[in-house]
Amino acid sequence: MFVKEIKCEVKEENREAFHTAQLVWGKLSSAEGFVKQFGGWSGHDAFIVGVWEDKASYDQFMQIIHDEIFEANEQAQTFERISVNLSETEILPYEIINDTFVVVEEGEERQVLLVPEWTVQN
Repeated sequence: MFVKEIKCEVKEENREAFHTAQLVWGKLSSAEGFVKQFGGWSGHDAFIVGVWEDKASYDQFMQIIHDEIFEANEQAQTFERISVNLSETEILPYEIINDTFVVVEEGEERQVLLVPEWTVQN
């Protein structure tokens, strides 16, 4: 599996706009090799995790579909900073319990409250 972890710092006044823009990513479900995307909030940070069958599928998505969705939903105007981490793994490093998942960042665990509407599955 190929995993994309995204962290966006979002000001309080932009949370609703970020949420609305995030809903447009439902178009991912038709991308070849896409497995699942889920995400949620931890304070002012939005965390999104995308899972792909392999890096080739992810690369194809980035070349063909990503920019079309990103530009259409105007999500770039809704956050202050973004960081992205890409990795290959056999086992997802997340445990989802009671509508939260845990992110380990800089050696610290953070509980992230899932937003059900952000979940996209193939």
